[in-house]
Amino acid sequence: MAKGRDLSSHQSKIVKRYYQNIDTAMTQKLGEMVSELYLADSPAKQKSLWDRVIKALNNTDADPAHWEKITKARSIEKLALFLGDLNLGNYPRKPKPEDRPTPPKPMPTPTQAEPAQPAKQFDGPYLRHAMNQFKRRYKLTRLDDVSRLGRSPLSGGGNSNIVGITPPPEFPREVWEELVRQGRLKKAGSNMYAMP
Repeated sequence: MAKGRDLSSHQSKIVKRYYQNIDTAMTQKLGEMVSELYLADSPAKQKSLWDRVIKALNNTDADPAHWEKITKARSIEKLALFLGDLNLGNYPRKPKPEDRPTPPKPMPTPTQAEPAQPAKQFDGPYLRHAMNQFKRRYKLTRLDDVSRLGRSPLSGGGNSNIVGITPPPEFPREVWEELVRQGRLKKAGSNMYAMP
């Protein structure tokens, strides 16, 4: 078949049926091998047949932990009984990757664990300084809005439409959150604050 060529619907059905019946084909082949094992007269022939049995069992979905005991013991009778179970579908199956339990993640040792970050505490003068900087920026932003060029020079000005501003970037966000918590500022949107 040419590389990359799609299968016809007839060919797809054949392939699908093959994979649906692969276990049946394997059990038939294994049954023939059991008969050959009963009739094998030399140890070399028996070894060759047991190797073929192991290879064929690997191609089934039977759990290797179950049938490896039989193949190690070289017990033809137990193998025949196992094949009967295989034909009936009464056998332990290989665990699927999604069925396998995920190993628990190892707990980090004290040296690996990151030290817990304590909540930042800001002293009063630092918060006052931040608040004064915020007030200055807030006042300048509102004055800039009132004195924009679109207003008439004869009017007495007007009220600013500015509700909130982005705080000065030289202070961390935690400072502004602390001031909100204290009631000295209020949130006015995403990363914006206003006077209460």
